[in-house]
Amino acid sequence: MNNLLRLAFVALLFLGCSNDDDPIVNNTGLEIYVSDIGNFEKGPWQILKYDGNGQNPQVFISKNLGWPQEILFLEDQGVVLISNFTTGSINKHDISTGEFKGAFASGVGTPTRMKIGPDGLLYVLQWQGNGKVLRYKLDGTKVDEFTDVGVNESIGLDWDKDGNLYVSSFNGGAGGSVRKFDSSGKDQGLFISSGLQGPTNIWFDEAGNLLVNDWQGGAVRKFDAVGKSLGTAISGLSQPEGVDFFENGDFLIGNGGNGSIKMYSKDNKLIKDLVPSGFGGLRKPNAVTIRKLK
Repeated sequence: MNNLLRLAFVALLFLGCSNDDDPIVNNTGLEIYVSDIGNFEKGPWQILKYDGNGQNPQVFISKNLGWPQEILFLEDQGVVLISNFTTGSINKHDISTGEFKGAFASGVGTPTRMKIGPDGLLYVLQWQGNGKVLRYKLDGTKVDEFTDVGVNESIGLDWDKDGNLYVSSFNGGAGGSVRKFDSSGKDQGLFISSGLQGPTNIWFDEAGNLLVNDWQGGAVRKFDAVGKSLGTAISGLSQPEGVDFFENGDFLIGNGGNGSIKMYSKDNKLIKDLVPSGFGGLRKPNAVTIRKLK
């Protein structure tokens, strides 16, 4: 009888820990990486690693960084790429240890976001320089300047279902925009020209609407398939930057104003602060990347 009571007590404790305040309790097989830009160009800079539940923080990379932006894993090569704003380089690091392995690409005009496109090439945004979107093979070979015009202070990119590319312009936090390019890189003009104060990351939802992290406005704005404003999808943020998605559609956003990582459901409802303010030494998140372990 004593053993049965003991088991019942343990079960109650477990249930008490698995309530609505902590809905993600078994997010195994995942890791979360965050580029922490500290005090912007002054640093200190680091790449932090958490488990899938936002626990067990570790400093993954603290050297060979220069205002780190995007984090992108090339699993088959055993490396992770980090774009570095102040050095104009994309560096390779060991996927397990974070050890610096050399340059993937150099001479980039202050690189920000990177994504692998529909054609399997790596697309890289340039904040300065001519602002054109660059393409690279995954071995680091430069392919071309993909877009025929540049985007000033470009810092977010995504594709619609037809393969058109969209690029956001922060524009000094004074009325940013989103520009559209067709699948061959030809300029289609401004897709969004108002309603933003300083956009960073952008992404399309399942309905084909474009969501925009409005860093200066402290919100996520929503636009339909022709660029018409649908209002604010998420409010109450402070310097939102960085986004990545779980397989079920839930997603993470870096909240730079208080150094936290917020988790939302696919219908844009706040679930929790997966990484609470300052946890693990996080100061100001930039990129947020979810890695699925093999």
